[in-house]
Formats: sequence, C-alpha cells, structure tokens
Amino acid sequence: MITDADVYDLAARIRRALTDLGHCYQTKAGDTVEISYRRLALAGERYAVMELDTSRLPRGVCIPDLETDKVLSHLSAVVGRPVKRLNTVGLSYVVLLAPPPKPPPWPARVELPDTAPQADPWAWPFGVTRDGRHIWASLASTSHLLIAGKSGSGKSTAVNAGLVALLRAHDPRELRMILIDGKGGVELWPYNGVPHLALPVATTPADAAAALAWLVNEVGRRETLFRATGVRSLRAYNAAARGADPLPLIAAVIDEVTDLVMLWGGPKSAPFSDLVRLASKARAFGVILVMSTQNPRADVLDTLVRENAGVRVAFKVDTGTQSRMILGLAGAEAIPAGRPGRCLVAGLADVPQVLQGYAVADDAVTGLVNGLRSIVAPVLTELDRALVAYARDELGGAFTLHPLAAAFAGRVSLRRLQAMGRNWQTRGWLTAPVDAVSPRRLTDELLTLAMG
Repeated sequence: MITDADVYDLAARIRRALTDLGHCYQTKAGDTVEISYRRLALAGERYAVMELDTSRLPRGVCIPDLETDKVLSHLSAVVGRPVKRLNTVGLSYVVLLAPPPKPPPWPARVELPDTAPQADPWAWPFGVTRDGRHIWASLASTSHLLIAGKSGSGKSTAVNAGLVALLRAHDPRELRMILIDGKGGVELWPYNGVPHLALPVATTPADAAAALAWLVNEVGRRETLFRATGVRSLRAYNAAARGADPLPLIAAVIDEVTDLVMLWGGPKSAPFSDLVRLASKARAFGVILVMSTQNPRADVLDTLVRENAGVRVAFKVDTGTQSRMILGLAGAEAIPAGRPGRCLVAGLADVPQVLQGYAVADDAVTGLVNGLRSIVAPVLTELDRALVAYARDELGGAFTLHPLAAAFAGRVSLRRLQAMGRNWQTRGWLTAPVDAVSPRRLTDELLTLAMG
C-alpha cells in the first residue's frame, strides 16, 4: 500500500532527476538550489500528485523546460513508474501508482435487439459502446444520416439493421420508405413488396431519379399542407389533423449515393440538385435521408449535404482524408482491419463515439419481409376489378383519379381513390407518376390479378 512517506520519496527522486538534468542552480556559497513543491498528495489509490512551486523556480528555468517528452521520459525511468504532466494551471506531475483497469474486450458481433432499448418511436440503431451501452437515436430529431465505409466494413449491415428496426416498430400508417439501391438491386431488393414502401425499390439510375423527384413533390405537397394548417413540424401537423389522414414519417434510404450520382452525370445533374434540395429542407416536413457510400468523394458529398447530415457514421476507410470528408476529422482510417462493424459516430454526443455496429442475419430480414408481405396479400374486390377494367378499356391503362371518380360516383370517393392509388403503387400494381401532372398506370401484375 502506498503511503504519504512513499509520495515524499517519489518527490525526492524527481527532484534529484531534475537536478541531474540541470534544472537547478548554485548559490555563491556553492549550495545547490533545487525545485520546490507546493503540494504533495495521494489521489485515491492510483495516483500521486506533485505540484511545483513555479514562483520559486531556479534562474533560467521555466515551465516548458520541465514538461518536455525528454524530461518526462527521464523522470519515469528514475521513478520506475509512469510520470505525466497534469493538465492544470501551473505545473503538476502525476505518478501512476497502479495500472488502470483493463477495458473490456470489444464484442466481435452484436445482434440487433428485437426491440429498441428506449421508448422513442423513430429510434435508429447505431451500435454498442465498449462497456455494453446500446446507442440508438430518433430519426425525428437527428436530421439526415450519412453512413460510409469501404467494402466489407459493415456499412451495408448497418443499413439493414436500421431498416429492420424501423419495420419491426411501425406500420405503414406511421412510416413510409423510399429505397434507392445504387448497386442495381443487390442490397435492397429483398424489401420489395413490404407495405411500407411508397414506391417499389429503385434499382436503376432512372428509377432513382424518379424516386427523388417524387420526394421533392411530396415535400412540396407537405409544405403547402403545413402552411395552410399553420404548423411547422410533422408532429404538430398530425396533432392538428386529430387522426384524420395523418402524415407518416418518410425514411429515404439511398445506398451507394456517390456511385449513383456519377451515373446520373455528376454533381451538376438534375437528380443531384434534387438530392441537395431535399437535404436542405426535407427534414422539416418529416422526410429523413439515410445516405450510404463506400466511395466518399468531396465533389459528391457537397458541403450542403454534409452539413445537413446531423449524424455521420464512418466504418473503416482507407485514408484520413476520407475520414475527414465523412466525420470532419481523421480517425476512421485507424479502425483495425478485419473488424467489421467497428465505427466512429459523430453527431450523437459532444465528441465522436467508437461503437460496434449491430449485425442482423439474412434469415431475420427474409422472415420479417415475408411476414409483412403476407399482411397485404393481393386480394381484389369486385369494385377493384371494375376500376381496373375501366382504367384499361376507357383510360388507356391510366389510373386517372377524376375520370374514375366521375364514372364510379356514389361507389367510391375521390379521397378513397387517392388512398387506393398510393396503396396500389406501393404494392407495385401502379407505376410511379413520371411528373407532377402525369397519372399512375396499371402494371401487368395488377392486370393479371384483376383479369385472372
């Protein structure tokens, strides 16, 4: 056990070491004047603190002389224990008397919990800390997400974990999704057919551009509704609606966003302009972007996009430059190779957090999606079949609302037709409108169901 006497012995060793280094002077009588201490004390059981009396330093000696790496290394060697400069006013040395406790090992894999560890309805899962704390955050309060990392780093797994968590927690009345797969359908195609989709999964650059245009129109529509209602948030609008046609939160996931932008023609393309527009204003209207990439590029991750991504997640990247593009600081390049799921997360705390991201098994995704698809089994009523037949024969295959409402007056309202159009489009039975004035069109799948 370390005692006060031991502290004084440590101080004497340090004083002699400083003298050996020449940090003293001799009086005219030949006496050596050494450095004095203002305070010597134990700090718990692990540290000894020695505060120097800087008002009585020898002539020619200043504080910077006493805190160099050379001095600290020499003191550590003489004392036999690590000696550090204590970051306080003045100058104090701290001697490590006992080694710090060894931190717990990082888990190699952390399965996504079945439910969120907190009650927030829009919680997105980020991972666990080294000491086992689960870190989730609300999409309704975090603004947009930017997720990046090289191939095999865990980026795509993180996106899947987030989608699974949201689908488990919400029905389509609360949450709608736009999924854009920059890999041509490799990553997100399993989610096709879930009732939460506002559009079928976009797997081509043209489909992706159309999905962004749809989002821009939807944000514009919501802006008009908010202005007419006198509210400024999705929560306030839905409270004012009092259960009548509440607006769902829309999560728009854009996988491999940088590659997709280059396929569009680069940052000067019209779809990229739509993306920037959405990044700057969509959140206020309940539309959240989740953008991921394994190829961060400064010309694509435009300042406007980065600054509007409230939370940024970096898995293993190749260079510090890439890390700074994502997080605003280096560090993600130092994540050990062969540690998929390890990431740095900026925007959830005052400083970036090191987390182990969640893993989700492929069969868990498949089981969830199949279960959701079964909820909306394709069953058409006689009225549905009559509407399809009329649209095919009289409207050239267009699902045009006002002509349908006029033809079926007394049987179906315009409002009901609007909801039906959105529902059928989600199921893949109607195409997405190519612009704000074009109608949806019947798909072959719907024609087969109705006429079969």
